[in-house]
This record gives sequence, structure tokens and C-alpha cells, in this order.
Amino acid sequence: MKSFPNTLVIICLNGEFGKMFAQKLARKLDKTFINCESYIAEKLLNTELTSAQSIDYLEKQEKVCLENCLVKENLIVNTNFDIYKRNKSLFERIKLYYIKLPASLLSDKDKINLLSYDNRNMYLMDNCHQVIELSKLDVNEALKKF
Repeated sequence: MKSFPNTLVIICLNGEFGKMFAQKLARKLDKTFINCESYIAEKLLNTELTSAQSIDYLEKQEKVCLENCLVKENLIVNTNFDIYKRNKSLFERIKLYYIKLPASLLSDKDKINLLSYDNRNMYLMDNCHQVIELSKLDVNEALKKF
């Protein structure tokens, strides 16, 4: 896979905050914003599934969607932990930024991330190119630290 130095990936265990930060960063840097979760859902929306199709099938389709998305340049891509981990090899040539928040700042929508916070946090700290550590949900502070 070709390397895209102008494309950046933002990962945050608080999904809504990560998305909001990535959108503002894209506007600030005049780049295109893509949220992986929304992009994949949109691409698979009209896919008719049968009971014989498994999670493996959906994960393969997820990978195809990501391959099509990540070949574009000049992007700010927001993804969640699970999509990143399942498709880590697709993200290897793209600069990854982890927006690290204390577990207390994860929302109710992020229950799985909260339950496995220590493991996921350590994994992202070890695998992302840069960590932006915040003590509060402040997009402007995150942009300054970026």
C-alpha cells in the first residue's frame, strides 16, 4: 500500500470527542474529513445479508471499504479502536494520533472502551505515532497541542 504523508488518523476512546476534534482539525488544515465508522456503514447500508453470512464476511467488507477510503490523499480520518485494531495493517503507512483522555471523560456510548480502558489505552500508546494527552474535553486545547 502506498504511503500517504498528507493523511492523518485520529483515534480517541471517547468516540464523539475524537470525531469532533478530527472534523475541526480537517477544517483548520483544509483537508477532507472521513469518519471510518460512518463511511463503512454508508457503504454497507444497501448490502443485503443472509443468515449464512458471518461476522467474517462483514469484516472482509469493512476491510474493502477501508482500502477504498484510505487510498485517497489529504485526509483527516477518524476511527474507533475496534476498526483500527481489526485493520491495523491498512493504517501502517499513515500517521496515527491518539487523543488520550482520562477514563472519567469517556461517555456512556463508550462503555466497551471504558471497561477495557487500561488495555486499550496501553495498546494505543504503544502503536500510535503521537499521543495528545488532555485532562478535559477541550477541542481547542487539543488543536493547540497538535
